[in-house]
Amino acid sequence: MSSVLYQAARRGPVAAGVIPFAYFGFQPIGALFYPGYSFVRLAASDLGTETSSQPTLVNGLIFLVGAVIVVATPFVAAGLWVTTWRIAAVLTGACLLSFGAATIAAGMFPLPDSRHGGSPIGAGMFALPFVLFPVLAIRTNWRFRAAALASLSLFGAGVASSCPTQRGGAKASKGSGNGSLLLACFCRCLSQAC
Repeated sequence: MSSVLYQAARRGPVAAGVIPFAYFGFQPIGALFYPGYSFVRLAASDLGTETSSQPTLVNGLIFLVGAVIVVATPFVAAGLWVTTWRIAAVLTGACLLSFGAATIAAGMFPLPDSRHGGSPIGAGMFALPFVLFPVLAIRTNWRFRAAALASLSLFGAGVASSCPTQRGGAKASKGSGNGSLLLACFCRCLSQAC
């Protein structure tokens, strides 16, 4: 294995942990500028709308989160490349790049702009749980299998829920399963690194 790949793989667990913390970490900050924001009723995308008292700041944070996801992706993929199936590493990398690109688009084009979220570019965000589930279910112990199954269930419940936002009609909990699966992926990579 090349030393560059090995060094990137060693940073995989940290990169996998940074992604959900960045994505979910910006939301409480954005909520400070959104009067009456509800994490239950509204999507994270609503934080950057004109209802926010600082939409430019919040959309800048959303853009930054997307950039963090894009930068972290090669490290996560390298970590998976050396610890699991290579096809899983490639597919996960593609899904994460899609997620990052959609998040960057969300910061650049706030709701109600039709370009918000990157449209088809962001499809990988929704494929990610299904890409990671087989890896986590087969290659890990029962705790990780349980986490993967719970994450996939949360994702399904979020997509199936009928919690429309005030703007755009997005689902409020559509990212829940993705974040949970990314945390499970972080634990998986970390267990291999130790």
